[in-house]
Amino acid sequence: LEESLQRHEIAFGEDECDSRILRNPGFFHWRSGGEKHINDPTSIGLLQEATKYENKNAYDKYCEAAMNSIQDCTLRGQMEIAFPDTGIDISEVEPAANIVKRFATGAMSFGSISLEAHTTLAMAMNRLG
Repeated sequence: LEESLQRHEIAFGEDECDSRILRNPGFFHWRSGGEKHINDPTSIGLLQEATKYENKNAYDKYCEAAMNSIQDCTLRGQMEIAFPDTGIDISEVEPAANIVKRFATGAMSFGSISLEAHTTLAMAMNRLG
């Protein structure tokens, strides 16, 4: 509500018309001072430096920046997995042959994946039977 009121005041307030430019909060593209994005300029710059110059230090910094971005921008990044002290007994695990029977790639339309991905999935499914 507060943001809507601010936008209304900017657009229809008493200020001169030159000040009637609405702020871009950066929902879709990165903006300085806007919403955080996983692929921010710092991360991209570090990745480019790491790959162009084979710089391990830049890659380590990129990994750290990427992890921080993921923690800031995704639900997955805000979760902490609690691992049990002991694993489950292997006899409780369903055999792979039974699991494979439930694999289905039919829902992946050819338009949504690349030709290479489609071909690879088809080959894998044919090998699985």
